[in-house]
Amino acid sequence: MSTKQERVDAARKLAEPVARLGGGFMSSPATFEQGRRVGLPRLDYYVGGRGGVLGPVSADAVIDAFVWFEPGMIRRHWQAALATSSPRVLAQHWAEQAYVWGRLNLPEPKAAEGLVMLAGRVVTHADRRVGALFRGWMELPVPSDPVGAAAHYLYAMRELRGACHAVAVVGEGIAPADAVAIKTPNLAGMFGWSDPRDPQAAQSRWLRAEEATDEYMATCLACLSANELDELVARVAAADSGVSW
Repeated sequence: MSTKQERVDAARKLAEPVARLGGGFMSSPATFEQGRRVGLPRLDYYVGGRGGVLGPVSADAVIDAFVWFEPGMIRRHWQAALATSSPRVLAQHWAEQAYVWGRLNLPEPKAAEGLVMLAGRVVTHADRRVGALFRGWMELPVPSDPVGAAAHYLYAMRELRGACHAVAVVGEGIAPADAVAIKTPNLAGMFGWSDPRDPQAAQSRWLRAEEATDEYMATCLACLSANELDELVARVAAADSGVSW
């Protein structure tokens, strides 16, 4: 099996490409055009679709799961989304956009099979208590085609790391608005935060949280051997380099 350091190194190498690949469809205008076709503006569709895997829960549960967003903003968009459809329908519609994007951008079926085998094993063996959005996504049916399945598992890995990161950041006592100011200051408004924040105020704690995130993710990679870790990192890197970002 792999050593802890090998797993931490792999977690660090996987972080950015998995974030891009797992969330690639969220940057696609085609995704939100589909939302508009079912009567949902961009953020209603995002909150309703991504949060839909939680089922018919209260807005407070969605606020807790989304972590980084201003609570009132999530409440408004969740309620607006539920006025149009059920959470499960919204979630499945959202998932289908991930699969559509994946089939257009991820490797051809034979290459995708390796991603399915390795990424699928990681998320299947991960502790589902780590995050509600990850747990809910893993309850959705996996597409039968290799490329769709690869998109499914890459999104799951993205939600898994996101959940690990949330645990680490909260553990360091960093407020959500401060976390956004450090990581993506240009997107503060999109997350619902309007007050200016000083990104340097929590910088040292943020660095500790990043290290802790890699260590949490390393535990999720313990089901892979050292060779399998190298293969997963290589396959994810190859998939990432094949996308015209």
